[in-house]
Amino acid sequence: MKIFIVIATLLLIGAGAAFADLRKNFVAFDKAFIPPLALTNQEKLKPSEKAMKILEKEWSEFKAKYYDYNPKDAQWKSDFDEADKLIREAGDVVRSGKNLFSAHETLEGIRILFMELRKRNRIDYYIDLLTEFHEHMEFIFHAGKENTPASLTDEDIKSVKITLSEAEEVWGRIKTARFDKELYDFDDRKVTEMQHYIDLETAALNKLKMSIQNLDKPSIIKTAMAIRPNYAKLYKMLGDFDRMEK
Repeated sequence: MKIFIVIATLLLIGAGAAFADLRKNFVAFDKAFIPPLALTNQEKLKPSEKAMKILEKEWSEFKAKYYDYNPKDAQWKSDFDEADKLIREAGDVVRSGKNLFSAHETLEGIRILFMELRKRNRIDYYIDLLTEFHEHMEFIFHAGKENTPASLTDEDIKSVKITLSEAEEVWGRIKTARFDKELYDFDDRKVTEMQHYIDLETAALNKLKMSIQNLDKPSIIKTAMAIRPNYAKLYKMLGDFDRMEK
């Protein structure tokens, strides 16, 4: 019995170590993934080209190491195949030098894909919370950007209110989530900066909520558009843009 317990304990330790290794390499992948995601959105050609080269190299190493990692998940390999296809498509667009925003949209599919993979496998991962929030944030942002006080309908306001409630639920989890600063190579200064953006985003969400309560259409539009900038700054902190300068 004692031998069985020892063996079981060692197996659990081994599984934990493998899981830690996977999480660490997912972070390394995202550090390479976030720069081209952001730069293609800004339609900056030369930086996007460099960022895509870095991503393609990181992805090649990541896929080689983890493609066969989890045979218990029937979707694991097909998700990796889909990510491979999307990265190749985004890379082709960037190299063409045309319509970089379409490359950005293609890359967006990857963070959704891996978020769902990790959730399905119960892998706790900080960036997935930011990705989940992003879906709600974008809906609200575009409701503001694409309307004027005259065109913003009661139905639009109702939709924004519902989506804001969903966004606040996710944001509440972000505010209380444990962030492993060693895993992301954050020093105390960067942790403080990160908290600053979280506080600013919290304030922006509260201002939008107040605007909705007051049915103040000009303010709803203004505050809806104001929930993107600080979120974007927070998310970009998790990418390695310094590598672009090397």
